[in-house]
Amino acid sequence: MSVSVSSSTRKTRLQVALENKRVIAYCLYVSLAAITYGFDGAVSGYLLSLPVFVQHFGYNYNGTFVVPAIHQSTWNGVVVAGGVLGAFVAGPIGNRLGRRYLFIIGSVISACGILAQELADEWRVMAAGKFINYIAMSMYAVGAPTYISEICPVELRGIALTFFNFFTLIGQFICSCVMQGTMKRTDALSFRIPIIVQYGVPLILFVGTWFIPETPYWHAEKGQNDAAKASLERLHGGKVDFEERFRDIQSEIEHNQKASTVKFIDCFKGSNLRRTIIAAGILSGQQLVGVAFVFGYTTYFFILSGIATAQAFTITAIMFALQVVANMCSWYSIDRFGRRFLLLVGTSIMFVSLYIIGGVGTNPLYTTGHFPKVVVSFMVIFSVFYQLSLGSVGWTVASEVSSSVNRASTQAIAVFWSTIFGFVISFTIPYLINPDEANLGPKVGFIYGSFTLIVLAFIWFCVPEMKGRSYEELDYMFRNGIPTRAFENFKVPAGEITEIGSAHLSNEKHRSSPDVAEVAV
Repeated sequence: MSVSVSSSTRKTRLQVALENKRVIAYCLYVSLAAITYGFDGAVSGYLLSLPVFVQHFGYNYNGTFVVPAIHQSTWNGVVVAGGVLGAFVAGPIGNRLGRRYLFIIGSVISACGILAQELADEWRVMAAGKFINYIAMSMYAVGAPTYISEICPVELRGIALTFFNFFTLIGQFICSCVMQGTMKRTDALSFRIPIIVQYGVPLILFVGTWFIPETPYWHAEKGQNDAAKASLERLHGGKVDFEERFRDIQSEIEHNQKASTVKFIDCFKGSNLRRTIIAAGILSGQQLVGVAFVFGYTTYFFILSGIATAQAFTITAIMFALQVVANMCSWYSIDRFGRRFLLLVGTSIMFVSLYIIGGVGTNPLYTTGHFPKVVVSFMVIFSVFYQLSLGSVGWTVASEVSSSVNRASTQAIAVFWSTIFGFVISFTIPYLINPDEANLGPKVGFIYGSFTLIVLAFIWFCVPEMKGRSYEELDYMFRNGIPTRAFENFKVPAGEITEIGSAHLSNEKHRSSPDVAEVAV
């Protein structure tokens, strides 16, 4: 039997947000972890643009100091190794100790990695610091989306899951501002200050996470019923029926546990395999389109393309500011237009932009005239549509697609594969664009444009529309193998959703009759 929800009981997203101000605050807080993620990803490219840093860690190549490609690739490689290790340990830590401990332990590890980079006078020490720091950042990348997806009402879930990418951008923007202030220094502080600034976020997370509630889902999975109810009370402040919401959580957990036990291997069994492939594929897609190149090497690449150093720093800062605005626009568009639509449109425009950049590179005079402006213009277009689509929506899809009992493990697997593909991209970038290596210049757009086409095909064939769906509905649809393009208009039979779960269906679904299952091909 399912609950019928009349039009008088429907609530707008604004009403739900006002009733869940604490939940939104906690989502914003854990998403602060992404500032470190974004800052560290951007600072690498900035440092390579600083003459003092290049002289300190590089060598003289035909009268110009250059950091050897092998050193750059090693830095990128150890980042991936740290990310892989962090993803592997994040699942067990999150499942055994709780989601909060991913931030607490991660903050301690991050501080150690930042310290090593701060004190580095030799490229190997810098590499060690990056390795340690990325263990923590991978734990953050697993922890934040998992925490958010387990405390958010379905009406707010899509928006809240974009917060992680939003704060990644904030980290990149903060980095660009810091670098603007230090780029003219002629001493080692020009590159040490940006590293020291990174202590702020781990300190905030380490202190503050002790005071936020653990997710009620985690407590319920461990049989800690009183703690789960107390967590619900802290999250909602007396504005929900705790007993009803708790029964809803228990119902979902019990339903999932009938089909699988909570083991890492379960992510690769039955319908969970499809869900794992989607989560891993969408986060890996973020790497394959060349995000490490566009965001990590933007300033360095602009300089190699003929843009003056000071102007390159300024353009990069403006580009990050535009990305912040684009990401904020996704808060509205993700539920207005849907996940799948944004991914398809955004990725298509990114593909075209990269091929135009590649086309510019075929002209041997691409560093002269208006060619650098064309490269800059389409790099900006790429970055804006990345944030409107794959950048923000990717994290939402990866979190929504997981079943509740396997969410932390699925997220860890997705981050792991994202890190692996990130390694391939990051390791090869210096060899592709460095003057002492392939020196492809803008022609590198052809490479990442081709990968973007593959990602576009993956989205078309594999990523369903999950806008407004409750986790119970998604469980049913994946369990019954509903085709990707049929998700949007599929109606779950009334008897397949528990009475409690039906009370949490989104407004959009209440507008249509749930009596029969319909598949629109």
